Amino acid sequence: MKLATLDRYVLFELAALRWAMLLFIGTFLLMLGDFVGQMGYNVQLVKERHFDLLLRYYILRFPEFLLVWLPLSVPGAAILTAIPMMSQRTIIALSASGIPPRRVFASLLPLALLCGLIGFELRDQVVPRLQGEVEYLQAIMDGKIVDGGLRARPGGWRSGSTHWSAQVALPALGEYRTVSAFRYAGSYDNDVILLAHRLIWREGAWWLEDVVWTQGGRRKEHFAACTPEKLGLELNFPPRALALALRSDDAKTVDEVHQSKGSRYKQVLSLRVAAAFLPLMCLLFALPFFIRQQNGRIGTATVTALGLAFVPVATLGLLAKVMVSTSVHPVYLTAGTLAFMLFIGAWFWWRMRL
Repeated sequence: MKLATLDRYVLFELAALRWAMLLFIGTFLLMLGDFVGQMGYNVQLVKERHFDLLLRYYILRFPEFLLVWLPLSVPGAAILTAIPMMSQRTIIALSASGIPPRRVFASLLPLALLCGLIGFELRDQVVPRLQGEVEYLQAIMDGKIVDGGLRARPGGWRSGSTHWSAQVALPALGEYRTVSAFRYAGSYDNDVILLAHRLIWREGAWWLEDVVWTQGGRRKEHFAACTPEKLGLELNFPPRALALALRSDDAKTVDEVHQSKGSRYKQVLSLRVAAAFLPLMCLLFALPFFIRQQNGRIGTATVTALGLAFVPVATLGLLAKVMVSTSVHPVYLTAGTLAFMLFIGAWFWWRMRL
């Protein structure tokens, strides 16, 4: 019962309040830093009476800033919790009674895991779903499109042996304009090149309009309207699947990456799962060092401990780059990196002492 009372006191009366406060302040400072960094641009928007767009833009980006600060908020809250306990000699008294520091702060481990779950949901479900809206608002503020206008952009995709591209892609309407396609058939005489004014989904099938079709550089024909299959081209995506395929993997949930048959499915899944352990790893790296400081220089110890908290963040950043350039299976590479980092963090935590 004594330890349960201690856990409730450390977690609910000390750490939880400090974590919530630190999370809010840190996220606000990140947003403020971004705003100040684009001060000239933002002031111009306000002068042009686009304050509502600017406000919507930062509201939609709030989960993104929250996600950046979330892993570091846990060790920060742990240090803020430890400072009064150390200054009041509470930890020394508990250690003298047989309760080591690692047990005193054990209730912070579930908090770190909870933050990891929150971070995973933000990274996999919230931020990808908002990214399109953020880009749309950015395009409006840049004057590229009018608010309420169609969201058009270039796009390219591959279906079987056919490569497609469109200068104007309107996935929501199932319409693509100024379309070109190329099919490599293994020999120059059979290669096909196509230019069309429009590709549109109609009556349950894709239709090309105002088409110029060339085969082998010698045979050339014009069609007012026809299907890609009639010209020997492949287009196996229905409208919704094609719209999904045109979005970048970072703007999709893991399920959407899998549905769109993205080649980076296992990489995206591995990195997002690994990122869910960031709050825990940051806590395991930072707090033990801070507790071990004996010379009373709390400011120096705090800065150094938070610097150690960046080690897992930097490691996952390096892991993402290594995945691109190595042939090692991403799941095995991520599992090995996580196991190594968690082992080091657990060793730090176990050896935590005054």
